[in-house]
Amino acid sequence: MKLKPNLINKEDGFIVQTLYVIFYILERVSLFNLVRNIAKKISKSERPLVSTPMFPEVWAVSNTLLAVILVYLIPVINCKWLLILFVVYAILRIMEMFVYQINVLLFHRLANVFQDINKKASASESESSTESYHIKSSTRTVILLLLNMYEYIVQFAVIFAATESLAACECVHIGILGSFQLFMNVSSLDLTANHSDILFTAVYIETVIGIFVNIICLARFISILPEVREKGYSQK
Repeated sequence: MKLKPNLINKEDGFIVQTLYVIFYILERVSLFNLVRNIAKKISKSERPLVSTPMFPEVWAVSNTLLAVILVYLIPVINCKWLLILFVVYAILRIMEMFVYQINVLLFHRLANVFQDINKKASASESESSTESYHIKSSTRTVILLLLNMYEYIVQFAVIFAATESLAACECVHIGILGSFQLFMNVSSLDLTANHSDILFTAVYIETVIGIFVNIICLARFISILPEVREKGYSQK
């Protein structure tokens, strides 16, 4: 990433530019980007699946299905390191979704403003760097956002299930329904000092992310759906 010179100055400030760089880096070190880069190197096709719009859809659906399976599989697993691996993966996936949604909402459209764009960049890398920033489809974006919302809920349920199995003390059980209530901010848990610190942290983080997604992201992307023609009511 090569930033344009004199990007930070008295007239333009520094907050937006600094956050742009931070979220740009976070997006590049995500699991999604890692898998895509590895697949590109080993693929012999001119345009492999990971370079097409289908790959983000496959990635989102497969991660959601995996998380649902893990929620019900974790209670019967007694391997500590495997449970920790599930927690770490769920955390990385949650961070990946959050970073991507922040970038789509705020920063992708600023790529050509803050960066010296390399004309030889690949199509996937330059998709958010062109002067006329665009998305594939507003309907597709909203559907993927709704799928991400459900995955947030299930990934947090994975963390809760693994924490319950790892904790030495008896923790409150939080399934997918309980995670949904936390994410939608329609319920609160009666947590005590005996509960795991991981559980405390996960509950608070899920509540904050739920507020962000429900109020900001969903409202923003639903507003860009195509308008529906209306016949109205005729006067009698």
